[in-house]
Amino acid sequence: MRSSNNLLLHLTILGLSCLTLTTAEVGKDPAEIWNTTCVSNCSCAIKNTDFGVKLKTVDCHNLNLLSIPSDLPLDTEALLLQGNDLTSVENTILPLPQLQHLDLSYNNLDSLQEVSVIRNLTSLRYLNLANNKLTSLSRDSFSGLHNLNKLFLSNNALQQIEPETLDELSSLRSLFLQENRLTSLNPQWFSNLPYLDELTLSANQLRVLPDGVFRPLRKLTKLSLNSNNINQLTQAAIHGIENLEFLYFDNNNLTVVPTQTLANLTNLKILSLNGNKFQRLDTGSFHDLPVLAELNLNNMPSLLFVDAGAFKDLSSLTILQLHDNINLTYLDANAFDNVPKLSMLYIHNNNLMALPEEIAKSSPHLQDISFYHNPIHCDCNARWIREWMERAKDKTKDTNGTVTPGHLTNHYSRLQFQWSDRLVCDTPPALNTKVLQTVPLESFSKTCAPTALPFFNASYTLELGDPFTIHCRAIGIPTPNIHYFLGQGKKVNETSSDSDRYQFDRGSLTITHVTQSDTGAVVCIAANNRSQYDTTSTRLKVKGKNVKILPVGVTENMVTVALNGSDLNKTVEKFHLSYKLSPGSDQDYKLIHILPNNTQIFTITELQPKTMYIFCITYEHNNYNHNLDCINISTDSKVIKELHNDNISTSNDVKFNDVTGTTVVTVIFVCVSVLTVLAVTLAFVRRFKQRQPYKEPDGMVYRLGSISNITLDSLYSPPSTPIHNLKTSLVKNAYGPSYA
Repeated sequence: MRSSNNLLLHLTILGLSCLTLTTAEVGKDPAEIWNTTCVSNCSCAIKNTDFGVKLKTVDCHNLNLLSIPSDLPLDTEALLLQGNDLTSVENTILPLPQLQHLDLSYNNLDSLQEVSVIRNLTSLRYLNLANNKLTSLSRDSFSGLHNLNKLFLSNNALQQIEPETLDELSSLRSLFLQENRLTSLNPQWFSNLPYLDELTLSANQLRVLPDGVFRPLRKLTKLSLNSNNINQLTQAAIHGIENLEFLYFDNNNLTVVPTQTLANLTNLKILSLNGNKFQRLDTGSFHDLPVLAELNLNNMPSLLFVDAGAFKDLSSLTILQLHDNINLTYLDANAFDNVPKLSMLYIHNNNLMALPEEIAKSSPHLQDISFYHNPIHCDCNARWIREWMERAKDKTKDTNGTVTPGHLTNHYSRLQFQWSDRLVCDTPPALNTKVLQTVPLESFSKTCAPTALPFFNASYTLELGDPFTIHCRAIGIPTPNIHYFLGQGKKVNETSSDSDRYQFDRGSLTITHVTQSDTGAVVCIAANNRSQYDTTSTRLKVKGKNVKILPVGVTENMVTVALNGSDLNKTVEKFHLSYKLSPGSDQDYKLIHILPNNTQIFTITELQPKTMYIFCITYEHNNYNHNLDCINISTDSKVIKELHNDNISTSNDVKFNDVTGTTVVTVIFVCVSVLTVLAVTLAFVRRFKQRQPYKEPDGMVYRLGSISNITLDSLYSPPSTPIHNLKTSLVKNAYGPSYA
């Protein structure tokens, strides 16, 4: 009896043990049970993957492995080897025909050359090689991976990728190459990736995108180029990726919005341009983006102002991130023309003095504005916000009768100000540091004088012919208009049309090429229709050129002139000698192009006797020609006359330093020596001959107007002096020194 009881006890214990061993399997689908012998220290189980399917997974991560285990189950579908100390996978063979997922990230791999463990894994769909030490990839690195969908190569040290490296990855959907050391892109890398949907190239060292580099990627929807050194985004560079929906171009060196390039991306939904170097957002900067829903323009210390129509016709825009731009001082009231769906506007941590009421009125779906941490000018410009706060008290009280913290609803719609208790006055001084909602409404008038906002330095020094641009904006109620007064009292505004040199646009003044007449104060005046105004100014100095044209000798059909001055030797290639009949003649100017190391004495022959000519030296800069010095000379029927320097009439366009008498005597001596063919004795006699003063006819000093292309017919100069034609044209859309 006792033995029977003992037997029963042993059977009971054995049964419980078996039950314990199989508890983990109870309730499992037989298809989820992987009966295999696992690798030592690794785990083997069926797990979910990035593809949304469950795979037979061998997990050997963070085991300090120096090599890949050799006794892996033959039916392994996912192999996790991240976080080990693998330095090479060469000459390693993985007989794993069913392997779909391979993670080799966070190891010390430095090469995939020759025979690699990953070659010919024809079932592989996911390969992670991120956070290794790879410096290059060869054409055979991914041989045989025809079914690969995702490839992670981020955070390596890649500098070189052979052109054919990715050719066999015809099924690839996602490619991650961020945080490497790539300095350029080869268009051939992407030539056989017809299904690529996502490409990340952020945090490399790219400077230029080659034309057509992404053209084969017809199905690309997401492109990230953040944190490179790219300074322009050309139309040709992104040609062919019209299906793009997400473009991330943060922290590059763009100085202007690539408007025309973006206009080709009609399917773009999210655009991020944070951290670039825009100084301004112009009218139509983001046109032809009909489905753009989110636009990010944050962390740009160079951004100064946003003009009217900057976001015009963004009919699908709902979120605008425009915060943390520490120098953004002006947001135009009409910046959001026809942006009907805007619901969230983030403009905190800027330098804005005012938020125009028109923005709220023109955005019927606007719900959230973050305007805190701006230096608010608490005058009439802020009155509308204060009025909303008053009216909100009756609409947003909770059960305790207090205003909802941080949000205030306006009487136009459901608009809310985030963190309204952080809306603080900066000016006027009497209200400095006052929380806006605590300032009595009666402190805010309904109208106020303009406040001019200068976006320029205190002074500028330019070379003759340089372009010059300054920007000025203003706030106030009624809306002020802007015009400029220049050095000689000249007024420039949107109706000015008396000079092609001056261009005016919404308060920005451009002088396409400065002359010395522009030297002096440049004053921006902001005035409203109530005769109220505010002014701000800068000083402009235009440096002249120390050059002169000197008459040397004249006969009845010949004139000799010399060019002199310290600036002539510095940039002689920019100077020209020109001549024509004096005013009243339809004759075009004829030109001599002056080259370095060339004699600067010129004799012009075959002139008409007893005729007045005008001779000028001009300076070419930025495709515009500036008259520096001119003289009138009449041919004489007598023998050569030597002309004294004190009888020369010069232009007043530029200021010159005095030329010493020694220099003039030397020039005259050389010229006479070149022109005469007499014997040495005769030349010696002529040197002491009494000089006949040249008398210039009264009122016959003229300045160079325009220069036409004309072939020189009768010009003599030393053999090394070439003859050239000269074109002149205005420099359009030129920008001068920028406000810093």
